Formats: sequence, structure tokens, C-alpha cells
Amino acid sequence: FFKISIVFMDENMEYLNGNETIKIIRKLEKENKFKKTKIVSVTAFSDDQNTEQISKAGADMVITKPIKKDTLFSILEDVRINK
Repeated sequence: FFKISIVFMDENMEYLNGNETIKIIRKLEKENKFKKTKIVSVTAFSDDQNTEQISKAGADMVITKPIKKDTLFSILEDVRINK
């Protein structure tokens, strides 16, 4: 058994979209009393409506593509420190 510290979730995936997947993860965490995993949603759309929908689904953070190296390193460092 291993602990996942962070999930980078893309919105556009083949079978489920990112919001649906985030909702499933949050439901499983709640049902099984798991510690909440940090979920970072990665999207090409930065409009307020899209960001609001992603946040309501349960994402901790929304970042837009293309991802800047400094942004990625900052997120990973935050997860490492707050483990």
C-alpha cells in the first residue's frame, strides 16, 4: 500500500473528464476516510466559469497549459514540505 501525495488531472480525457474523475476520487476518500490527496487540475481554458466548475468538483488548484517549469516545481515543493 502506498500514499499518493498529488494528482495532476487533465480535463480532457478519453473515458471520463477531469471533473468527473475528481468527484470520484473525493467520494472514495470520504467513504474510506482517506486523507485528502492534493489534486491539481491542468486545463487549456482559464475562464472563470471553467475554473469554478473545477473547484466545485474538488480540485485544490487549477493551472493552465502550457505549464511553466517554475510553477510545477513550486507545486511539487509545496507538497513535499506539507507531507
